[in-house]
Amino acid sequence: LGEALAKASRGAFAPLSSAIARAREIAALAAAAADARDVVLSFTVEDGAGAPLAPSPVVDVLVRAGVAVEAPAADAMPVAVGEDVARRAMRERTREAFFLDPRRPTSDVVADLSPRPRAEVRAILEAETGGGARSLAVTGLERFAKCPFMGYAHVVLAAREAERQDELPDAREEGNLIHEALAAAFVATKDEWIRRPRDRTIILERGLAAADEVLAKAAGHAALAAVVRLRVRDAVVVVLGRAIDDEVWDFALAEQGFGSRREAAWPALELEQDGVRLSLRGSIDRVDRAHDAQSVRVIDYKRSKSTVRESSSGLGETALQVPLYACVASRRYGVAAKGLYLPTQPRDLATDGGPSAKVDRRMDDLVAREAPDALTEIERRALSVIRSVREGRLVPTPIDESVCRSCSVSGGCRKPRFAMAPADEEEEGSP
Repeated sequence: LGEALAKASRGAFAPLSSAIARAREIAALAAAAADARDVVLSFTVEDGAGAPLAPSPVVDVLVRAGVAVEAPAADAMPVAVGEDVARRAMRERTREAFFLDPRRPTSDVVADLSPRPRAEVRAILEAETGGGARSLAVTGLERFAKCPFMGYAHVVLAAREAERQDELPDAREEGNLIHEALAAAFVATKDEWIRRPRDRTIILERGLAAADEVLAKAAGHAALAAVVRLRVRDAVVVVLGRAIDDEVWDFALAEQGFGSRREAAWPALELEQDGVRLSLRGSIDRVDRAHDAQSVRVIDYKRSKSTVRESSSGLGETALQVPLYACVASRRYGVAAKGLYLPTQPRDLATDGGPSAKVDRRMDDLVAREAPDALTEIERRALSVIRSVREGRLVPTPIDESVCRSCSVSGGCRKPRFAMAPADEEEEGSP
């Protein structure tokens, strides 16, 4: 069904089952082979490690039906291999072997172009990573910090996962909807936040009305209205309630962009040190100002407490977003800034006591500026990440190899699914 007809049907037509989809594939193969003089099926008898594989059901049925199976000689080549094919095969084997060696031996074959990347390569890397006319998204910078190759694939090559069209939004889509609803709720109640005491009833009524308008535009299916709508509304209620009770801070801005062409966007965050220039762009979920106007706070919404903990544990190493946003807000208002990760799930927010003293101190250290023109620690970290990238160090060596399990470009680096992390290899081999 086309998109317009699918929306008009309101879910009356169910998506194809996997059995029907498979049947269509088989029918297409049969149609293609109907007029063929010969049909040759090739199959493997060993896996990548050399272990024997059981015959597939298709091969098994054909053999029992009397179809001849020819086993080529061990030294026979089914086709002539040219120089280009041989070089590609060598590269693929080298890239896979990189992950099977706990030493992780680097070379230009596995994306280590240092120490002398070609001038045209360096120019591309610089232009695509905030050194040219276009700013680099802070989220892209974080990907480079987590894994240089993941950042390269996403930022420079613009690799993306195929989007699935399901009846219900996935976690990312639902998160975007919560962000949009919260922004609408806070903007609709902006005049109420500076009042003391605050009128809880007015803020909740106006905020929920604005959130409902957002949900009404997004409600494409009955299931969305029945399930996701309730979760989003609950998130809006608890986040608004948390903000109402916190009278130290007043809401100022929602979804505040910088470095983009959006209306009312702030200038990009421009950093430079030792000949490395970096221009950053992004969008801050929420900006609060202290009631005494002496400081500013940026808030980044997270789906759950587990994602908050993950970001907090990598603060300053792989989690760069909030401290960099705090630097942007600090420059904008000319006051000290703080940063906060906030879960939006009601059950998590109800038991969330805020960041630990250790995380709070770490955030303050990252954004502290010793002098008006001095770079903060997090700004120096951002420049360090980009300097390494522009020097050609794009090797798929994440700080924590657990990120490979959810990597959006998984397989692009040729990492086998059974490869062990270097730390695991050492642990297995230890006495």
